[in-house]
Amino acid sequence: MKVGGCIAGLAAGGLVLFWGLFWSAATLYFDYTCVAGLLQQHRATSYASTDGRVLESRVDVSYDSDGDSYSAVIRYAYEVKGREYIGDRIRYGTKSGGKRPSQAFVDHHPRGATVKVYYDPLKPAESVLQTGIGGVDLLMVIFLIPFNAIMLGCWYAGFYFIRGSIAPPKAGGVKIIETGVATRVRLPERRALLWGASAGTLVAFLAVFVLAFAYDTDPTVAAAVTALALSAGTGIVVYTHVSAPVRNGSQDLVIDEARQRLTLPCTQKRTLSVELPMQNLRRVEVEVKESKDSEGDVVKEYIPTLVYFEGNGEQSAGLTSFSDADSANSLAEWLRERLGLQSGQAVKV
Repeated sequence: MKVGGCIAGLAAGGLVLFWGLFWSAATLYFDYTCVAGLLQQHRATSYASTDGRVLESRVDVSYDSDGDSYSAVIRYAYEVKGREYIGDRIRYGTKSGGKRPSQAFVDHHPRGATVKVYYDPLKPAESVLQTGIGGVDLLMVIFLIPFNAIMLGCWYAGFYFIRGSIAPPKAGGVKIIETGVATRVRLPERRALLWGASAGTLVAFLAVFVLAFAYDTDPTVAAAVTALALSAGTGIVVYTHVSAPVRNGSQDLVIDEARQRLTLPCTQKRTLSVELPMQNLRRVEVEVKESKDSEGDVVKEYIPTLVYFEGNGEQSAGLTSFSDADSANSLAEWLRERLGLQSGQAVKV
């Protein structure tokens, strides 16, 4: 790898990790509060219970640039072993900020009403009115899925850039499998785990809006569990679909020296694998394909390409594509050495 490319990779990796530190700090804080709330709500199911009396019940409204926020406020009195306590906690963890659920709670707990109070037998002053994990808790879990996905993506990208700059992976990082009979060079054009995780995260992102609007931020447990299942199920289905060509080997470049045959994989728009005599192979070059993105910027794609003789002339077959020249050249160089072929020049297409 060139010195300039190495420095650029280290800089890119460092920048991603630096930004990821701030994102991770905020995300992990909310992860902690979410998990702590879930555990406390579950623990509250073992609390003792007694009857209490509502002293105050109202809906508080706060106004800011992000819109109105509603919260149910309640004070209640209860007695444990002859001693009176005053509580104001409805539940641990996430609380609904919706107008309808807040008003409904207040309507069902008017001043002077009798309520069931759940308290910690070891700390009677610690009490709640609701126990167990609710839909609002699961809504927070769904809400945090995209944030955690971005956090993990930052750490992966940062270390990927740095590792590639310090110790560039062999053959551009593709997987090479020696079976004893042949050598298989795995050339997947899409990362199954990335596509599966992205699909599941997208469903979770959309589910937050659907649940928030449909249930005013206080969904039922069944609705929240359904959304979580859809998110996980979508991710699994997409991962299974994308990884199928990898599992069946159709995206493997197969080098069979015993038979002196090479099999081109079903990549670069090839729908069928193509078997070639190794004596017909000529060289490996890297094609550079240029296109423009939605903002008009030039995007380059680097394609290691095998040139072989067929019929009355030379034919070429792209193998896979990379977004960086170093990885493409690394794979091309490995193939030249492995196949004993001459070097080729980068060709712009």
